Amino acid sequence: SSDLKHFAGLNFPLSMASPLMSVPAPLMDNGMAMSAYHQSVHARQLLESRQLVGNIETGTTAFMFLATALVQFMTPGLAFFYAGMVGSRSTVMVMFQSFVTLGLIFLLWVIFVFSFTFGEPWLTINGYNFLAKPWTYFLLDNVGIYGPLQRASTIVVNGFPGMLFMAYQGMFAVITPALISGAFVDRMRFGPYLVFCAIWIVVCYAPLGFWNWGGGWMFQLGAWDFAGGMVVHEAAGFSALGAMLVLGRRAVNPSGKSSEEEIMPHSLPMVLTGTGMLWFGWFGFNGGSALTIGGLATIAFVNTQIAPSAAMMTWIALDWIWAGRPSLLGACSGAVCGLVVITPSAGFVQPQMAMLAGFLGSVLCYFTVQAVKSSR
Repeated sequence: SSDLKHFAGLNFPLSMASPLMSVPAPLMDNGMAMSAYHQSVHARQLLESRQLVGNIETGTTAFMFLATALVQFMTPGLAFFYAGMVGSRSTVMVMFQSFVTLGLIFLLWVIFVFSFTFGEPWLTINGYNFLAKPWTYFLLDNVGIYGPLQRASTIVVNGFPGMLFMAYQGMFAVITPALISGAFVDRMRFGPYLVFCAIWIVVCYAPLGFWNWGGGWMFQLGAWDFAGGMVVHEAAGFSALGAMLVLGRRAVNPSGKSSEEEIMPHSLPMVLTGTGMLWFGWFGFNGGSALTIGGLATIAFVNTQIAPSAAMMTWIALDWIWAGRPSLLGACSGAVCGLVVITPSAGFVQPQMAMLAGFLGSVLCYFTVQAVKSSR
């Protein structure tokens, strides 16, 4: 490994000392240039003999760059979506709670949470992995920028740099606690919210991510979660429900209005803007989870359009029948419902099943909302 580091010319971990780090020197009539070229060939042969070289494809790398940016764009979109659905008094705080996760959660992700999600198995019981080592990739140690992510001399994800995989998965971690923030409206102050997010990403998200995506016990049992139905949406949904049950009813200060008027959606344009941003970013959320450009990404991409389309039209139809008229809020709610319901299976089902999933998900969510409203 010392030879490889010397070749790279930088004191990087072995996984970053890929021959892809250095472009072979021009074949000129120059002893030093020829020497550098032969060194690069030697380094490649040495790394291949240790099974530490994977393929870095420019097309896949560009695709994952785009997918990462799209998923990052979803968090500001969520801020608009939530802010428009609350009373005007709560708008700024709701947007702040969503946006701040881009800073807090991603810093924790870089320091140790990425390692706690995708690191080498740490706690294993009867052959099943339950926890990952938080020091495998501590502060991004052993995360390559010119080679694929490797763990214990085994390639984890091929085709694009390990650092890019870290960034892509980090955007999933960022948006997940932001999803829970909708349950904290008028229930929790900003300081305790930050503490909650920091603890939750370590105690809940990282173990779930490892169990499903990092080689944990759920993955070993054959659980398939294509893009985060369990790790992101179920985790956030049940955590939000638990938070509401513990914190109780919203502390609404009417300010001259009734409590019902104070908490009604105050800006449907903001809701629509947020929905559009979420839907746009979701193509990277689901399509990018194929981790390569091709047929799998294509079917996930198409299903990400079909399911919310079916769910939106179903919600509009139910509003027309149940309430007597359709609404923009209902259309946006249906679209987001369809996006959520297709996420865990976006790359696993044909378009017909995506349409059915959007329809069934919308029906279930619509009547659940009606039941909650009637129970007030």
